[in-house]
Amino acid sequence: MNHKRAPGQDQGQWNVADSGTIGMGVLATGMRCKDPSDRAFYLASVESFADLVLNNYVTPEGGISNGLWPIYSGPWWCSSATAGSLLFRLYDATGNERYLRAAMGAMQWLLRQDFRELKPITFAMRPSGTVYYCFELYASGLKHLTPDSAAYKSLLRQLDAAFAWMAGNQKTRGAPVPPYLEKNVDMAGLPYVMYTFAHQLPRYRDQIAPADRELQYVGELLLARGKPNVSRLMTWEVLTWGMLSYAERLAPGAAF
Repeated sequence: MNHKRAPGQDQGQWNVADSGTIGMGVLATGMRCKDPSDRAFYLASVESFADLVLNNYVTPEGGISNGLWPIYSGPWWCSSATAGSLLFRLYDATGNERYLRAAMGAMQWLLRQDFRELKPITFAMRPSGTVYYCFELYASGLKHLTPDSAAYKSLLRQLDAAFAWMAGNQKTRGAPVPPYLEKNVDMAGLPYVMYTFAHQLPRYRDQIAPADRELQYVGELLLARGKPNVSRLMTWEVLTWGMLSYAERLAPGAAF
């Protein structure tokens, strides 16, 4: 993951954000293991990572810092989002209330801010990535919010703004943007966000059709020259984001 810290080394950076995503993959693998000992092995690995984060990187505000990251040591939106999403899913797997409290803290910390004003990596620098990660966290934690809460109302306001941004910036809706293989590769992950909220909240069912068009575009983009050249980093990235969106389209909620 280019963390600049190989196993056993005590120098170089190490990021909670990327590791949180890896943790979700390990957890998803463990939950699908039929052998109880295999399941326990993977689950123990994820809990070890979660405990490392909870013991060292959860801030008093509820946000989660990005570990050993020289750029910024405070609570950060991406590490809060990825670790928070993992903690919600880990709570579902274990019932451990400690994970739920930390996940709720991360989500509520993030919801007190506008996703378009986050720092130090700003929305202008990585708009589609900001939308993906923040709203994956909100999709993960939505069921734990009551509709009359301030956090729930903030989520809906920000989600409306995010969908409006997508409508103005997605290739298939006429936006004059470069192909996703050239810039903003994580645009291929935004149909996942559109689908998951459409599946959870009936008011957003109208997002399914434009998400379908985006996913069709991603498929055509990848397959225009035959088998995708995954040795090219941007192709690999668009492919993996696109497959995540495709999975949510085929099996709503299966990722969770």
